[in-house]
Amino acid sequence: MLVVTLLAFLTPACSENDEPSGDSSNADFTSYSVSGFDAKADIDPENRTVYIQLPSSVTDLSALRPEFTVSDGATVSINYEPQTSGTMEMDFSDLVLYTVTSADGSTSRRWRVTVTNNSYTSKYGMGNCLTAEVSNNGSDPSGFYMQQQHSGANSADNCGPACSAMALRWAYPNSRITVEDARNETPLSEIDGGVWWYPRDIYNFLNNHGVWAYYWNFWDTSFDYYIQTICEKLDEGNIAISCLKMSNVSQQTAASKEYRTHKYYAGSNGHFLLIKGYRVVNGVTWFEVHDPWGLDMVYSDGSPVGANRYYLAREVATSINHNSWTIIVPPAE
Repeated sequence: MLVVTLLAFLTPACSENDEPSGDSSNADFTSYSVSGFDAKADIDPENRTVYIQLPSSVTDLSALRPEFTVSDGATVSINYEPQTSGTMEMDFSDLVLYTVTSADGSTSRRWRVTVTNNSYTSKYGMGNCLTAEVSNNGSDPSGFYMQQQHSGANSADNCGPACSAMALRWAYPNSRITVEDARNETPLSEIDGGVWWYPRDIYNFLNNHGVWAYYWNFWDTSFDYYIQTICEKLDEGNIAISCLKMSNVSQQTAASKEYRTHKYYAGSNGHFLLIKGYRVVNGVTWFEVHDPWGLDMVYSDGSPVGANRYYLAREVATSINHNSWTIIVPPAE
């Protein structure tokens, strides 16, 4: 009996297969998917992000059903509302913020979940659901962006010459006319003899170089008409040059300097922009612009911050209240 008693005390309480299942203080997503899709999630525990890219054919992200697993015993909530895998529809048009709380309650982590139908609009700060895109990039593989800085004595006023030189290179990729060259061709405006260019000066410059640009007058029209018309002209393969008060364009406030939306400087003066495309994201239209106020700024990939910037179309449309004449630039014949 003594031997049996000792063996009973020496026998472990758990078998070899009954090891603890995990740290009860963990608060992580361990898997994430969207019901009905095979798209693989990129889960980053260090930065607490989840990223899923669905097919571009998915044009409505407003009622998707997420399925997920989390650390053993952890709970999931959004704004203190409990979330259950596979039972609730979510709107993923924009970033969704989850809170995952560990089983022992000691840890709560904020997770950012992005579900999108393309590779870039969420990263650029436009939203997740892309439904229309047009970019008229020209045929020069190096692009045609030029900034107005370092273009001579009138660099600060050379947005018009810069947009003109860019439009010329877009139409004729072999053109090597610089912003300074364009300014030197028209040192003073035909309109008032000042250093500021007007749409007529841009029109004259382009037509003198064989680009058959033409005017579009938006006097006494609406913002909606401007947006519709410019999008139609872009659809036809043209680009456009408009002048507006930059005080009407929102300034970027996001922490991520990789965002490519809104202006990146505090300027408020009249300013020419070259409009080369558009995007419709979450039902909102953005114009893709070359902003010549480049400031020598570049993104982490080395591309100029002023190139392929996205400004809200409704803000660019305020140009009709500043200078109603927009220049439409067709491709070279």
